[in-house]
Amino acid sequence: NRNEKRRQHEKTGQQPTVYQSQITSPDAAAPAKDQPDDALPSAEQAFIHRLTDFINEQLGSPELTVESLSRRMGVSRSVLTKKTKALIGISPVELIRDFRLRRAVALLEAGGRTITEVAFLTGFYDSHYFSKCFKQVYGVSPSDYCKKK
Repeated sequence: NRNEKRRQHEKTGQQPTVYQSQITSPDAAAPAKDQPDDALPSAEQAFIHRLTDFINEQLGSPELTVESLSRRMGVSRSVLTKKTKALIGISPVELIRDFRLRRAVALLEAGGRTITEVAFLTGFYDSHYFSKCFKQVYGVSPSDYCKKK
């Protein structure tokens, strides 16, 4: 169902209000600098900032779930999902996973940690699932990624 919606967006050329690339990194909660600050109403900008700040604060914690995120944002899980998809173009689950994987890349590039340590530090408590997600996004396993850098 999620892939169908993505394909539909690609076919129709529809874009979410805020492009996913505006969420620049797990360490940067603000939209990309090349985007105008007034592209969104201030309430929605504040929502995105609060959302990404909370994800960044809790990134390595097993407590970071869509439920905890919806409680922190003061909305129901379904409202959070609808609003996140409308503003960013992906679900809260995908957003959390994206932040975790970006942080994992930064940790892997910094070196000095095993893949299992990186997985745990980024909130993945199953290193096999971490490797599967990593390969799905980056096209290579975490170990191969480390070898290439």
